[in-house]
Amino acid sequence: MPLPKNKKAKNIKAPHIPFSTETPHKPILLKETAVSLSSRIVPGLKTLMGNLELKYPDVAQEIKYHLCEQAKLVSLSEGLVKWLHTALTSSLDTFDMAVNVPLNDACEQDQKLQFIFHSTLVDLNNQTIERHASERKFLVEQVSTIFEYIESVFGLVMFYCLFIILKKEMTTYKVDALAIAKMTHREFAIIEASGGLSMQDRQHTLDDTEKTLLEGAEMLQGTLQQYLDASIEIARKLKFYTIQIIVDRIVLIEISMHTTHFKAVEVRSAQWPFSWNSVG
Repeated sequence: MPLPKNKKAKNIKAPHIPFSTETPHKPILLKETAVSLSSRIVPGLKTLMGNLELKYPDVAQEIKYHLCEQAKLVSLSEGLVKWLHTALTSSLDTFDMAVNVPLNDACEQDQKLQFIFHSTLVDLNNQTIERHASERKFLVEQVSTIFEYIESVFGLVMFYCLFIILKKEMTTYKVDALAIAKMTHREFAIIEASGGLSMQDRQHTLDDTEKTLLEGAEMLQGTLQQYLDASIEIARKLKFYTIQIIVDRIVLIEISMHTTHFKAVEVRSAQWPFSWNSVG
């Protein structure tokens, strides 16, 4: 879930990263699938921008807005941005020193975030990642660890891995992981790993992308049906999330109400922080 914006971070110039973070491993849909889904949920994926600008310009504009937000790292404070930049651009020899640099005058949230980032980077740096590891092994040993840190540090959500059966009114899904809010005991996000670290399985990615969009719409619809007396303004503020992991790419998609049905908007995308020398 996107973190609250930090006002100080709005004017931060995006740090220069001396390597490409662009990969071909992104959520994809066939054109006919996107058309079929659009009667129920607008698939607002970056890979569909050309079609979205013609038919759903508001959704396309929303994607562009989030691209700008991510480029500026607006969810993070200036201190955290500098710390991450130093850690992620360090060499193997200087990594230990870079990742252990303390934050000066950090607020409580920044301290918690730094702990999660630090623990994740150290874990990945110290592990040997098998390029041909199975989807299940990758999910258990790499993906779940990060979400366990989030659960432990913030205490607001619970993450359940592995292969959860999600029963809804219209259908039943099998998801790789599920996030549940502790206050409401309701699910608000699902996680799908579309294969392991080997080459992208196109059909697997296509199937998972379609499935996660439908799952997100089901979760949102199920909650709205329990609060039929809520105003339309309140209903539009309700959001659910899906996370899809495709080889070295992790993508966050936000599900919310559109004009007559639902929309799915790709709000964040990042390259998985693999270890410097352990991918083989």
